[in-house]
This record gives sequence, C-alpha cells and structure tokens, in this order.
Amino acid sequence: MTAYFNPVKIIKTKDWLYELTKNIGLLGVTSPIVVTSPGNRERLSLDSKFDSHIIFSDINSNPNIRDCINVVEFCRGKLFNGVIAIGGGSAMDLAKIVMAHLSLNSSDIYELIDFKRELQTITPSIFLPTTHGTASEVTMWGTIWDMDAKKKLSISNPGLYPSIAILDANLTLSLPLDISITTVMDALSHS
Repeated sequence: MTAYFNPVKIIKTKDWLYELTKNIGLLGVTSPIVVTSPGNRERLSLDSKFDSHIIFSDINSNPNIRDCINVVEFCRGKLFNGVIAIGGGSAMDLAKIVMAHLSLNSSDIYELIDFKRELQTITPSIFLPTTHGTASEVTMWGTIWDMDAKKKLSISNPGLYPSIAILDANLTLSLPLDISITTVMDALSHS
C-alpha cells in the first residue's frame, strides 16, 4: 500500500491578503517574486498591493519555453528569496520554473525541467489559486509547452511542492464567465 504524501500547508480563508502577508513573514521571505496573469494583475489590483517591480505577468494561457525564458530573465539581477503564485494553472506552473531557477541557480530551461535529483535548496513559496481546480497549488508538477518541438513538457520534483496553498473562494468571483466555465469543466474531467 502506498502512503499518501503531500507536504503543502493548506490555509482556507476569506481574507487571502491577510494570510499571504502573515505567511510571507512566517516563511522568512523578504524579497518575493509574484507570478500572475495579466488578468489577475488587473482584476485583483495587484500593483496596489505589491511593488510593481516584483510582479511578473507576461504569461500566455499555456506557459511555453519563451515564457520560461522571460521569467528567468525577469529574475536576473534581483535577489528573490521566495515565490508567490496568484492565478490559474498557467501562473502556478510557471512559478515552479521560478522555484527551480532560484533553487538551482540555473537559467537553462531544459535543465530546470529535466532536473530530477534532490534539490539542495528549497525556495519557499505560497500559491493562491484563482480558478476552479487545477490543483497545481498542491502538486510538484508543472506543464510547459515547447511550441517549436510541438511537445508538452513536465517539470517535476518533490522540491517543487509549494510551501503553502491559500484557498479563498473570493479570488474566483472576478473571473470572466468563460474562464470560470472552462476551469470547472477541467476540474470535473480530471476528477
């Protein structure tokens, strides 16, 4: 019989910003990067909650190799010591690339995706889902699309489990109806 293992601390709340602020401090994160989508950045007024220089939102609906290169470039010259992902599966999957980049100090996207050994340094992270059920906030996997090779790649490492998942249903209330419907259907099909 296989034992169930999931190290992610799950916090259910009606005040995501309070829990996020509190837990950033508890994790000892002093310089986080915030990975989100352009839609969430606007809908949740993230520029009024965080310094705009730490928010990366240049992401496609399915993260691809170019998105990975762009987020690693965004990190260059900054001393990020934690990751906050606010969004659907795409933002959370891309945040796992950032976690691997910060943990391994490597900018080679394929090396980050292919790395399977134990991470010697774990990057603290807080994931906040804003859609209905990708569950990327409680897994060690992320999906990246290689559009040139026409392949779907998977980053996977036990060191990529988020430290904390903050679940606040209020984050889904501003979703456009079409995204709300497609993410519900995605959750239902996976279940």
